[in-house]
Amino acid sequence: MLLNPGFHPLPPEVLGDKLSRVCSEQAPERLRQAFAKGLAPGFAPEQLLMGLYQLAVSFRELEESVEKTIKNLPDTVLAPAAAKPEMPGPVLAMLAELDLGEIILEAIITNRSTPNEAISHLARRVKQRLAVIIADNERRLIEYPQIIEHLYLNKATPMSVANRIIELAARHRLELSLDAYSEMLKALDMDPPTEEDPIDAELAAAELDQRFATVEHSVLKMRSLEEDETEEALEKDETEEETHNRIVLSQLPVSAKIRLAMLGNRFHRAQLIRDSNKVVALAAIKSPSITETEIDEYSRNRQLSEDIIRYIARRKDWLKSYRIKVNLVNNPKTPITVALTLLNFLRSSDLASLARSRNIAQVIRTAASQRLKMTNK
Repeated sequence: MLLNPGFHPLPPEVLGDKLSRVCSEQAPERLRQAFAKGLAPGFAPEQLLMGLYQLAVSFRELEESVEKTIKNLPDTVLAPAAAKPEMPGPVLAMLAELDLGEIILEAIITNRSTPNEAISHLARRVKQRLAVIIADNERRLIEYPQIIEHLYLNKATPMSVANRIIELAARHRLELSLDAYSEMLKALDMDPPTEEDPIDAELAAAELDQRFATVEHSVLKMRSLEEDETEEALEKDETEEETHNRIVLSQLPVSAKIRLAMLGNRFHRAQLIRDSNKVVALAAIKSPSITETEIDEYSRNRQLSEDIIRYIARRKDWLKSYRIKVNLVNNPKTPITVALTLLNFLRSSDLASLARSRNIAQVIRTAASQRLKMTNK
């Protein structure tokens, strides 16, 4: 176990006299080691947890023993202790970082004393049932918006719940650091309104969750486009399964497409970046999972919208790649001013090719020719 550096020892008034003595530097080492192994007669489960926390924070050599002891505690002992509202927040935060069962995690999640930071940590990795429980506590989400971010990016969070927490963020004007958050907000006005009847709304949510899961769980990957092959040629060889997934994907609402752009694989992004809805396409290019290989392909694709090419051209981290610079200068959808700037970084061979090209603007050809003459002087 590697404890969070932010964890600090509990004050004596929280521990009580007896626990304080056991966990102090003045206590015999063998006594501390015995307690770390769970040999603590006379202490209630909640006191045991507080003592274990104190030992792990104060004596780092005991961390491994403490973790083993906690994991070996029966759920019938650990869960009720973790559910007690008087349990100190740091202790609950420590439990949240361990690989514990769902019963214990639920006790931690529903405990009002659990710090928001610990709930946020859990929101990234819990399974569907617990993700829904976290999302239902709107007060926490409003107090600590990072929980919304982690829930949204957790693949176990149902799509209908992801929509609900984004709507909550919009209503309360919360600032989120999610990639494509601006597109998520725009999607709220693009999708069909929610059913007014509670039963119809629940059925619609279940249908959305199923449709999203069907596409999101697909493991298909869009094949890389070779420079000597056209996208149309590759689509002719598309398998029946790929075709089915592409059709199902196209029928998703805008909000689901945006989330799939965030969570999906290369196949999903390759489809979504060509979506007719600009909001969806921009979400795809902003995916945190996108690779430089994909950007290389997209930067030379003349079929993509100008918004996509402009976005690539604005990303300084992507422009560190020489191939992407060359692709952008050769792409007629790149803004002229950007293309002219990028010419200054190209090699003579690429400048010569540009000077002869009929697929770019005359001003770029002329500038490439002039740049080539200056380079050869």
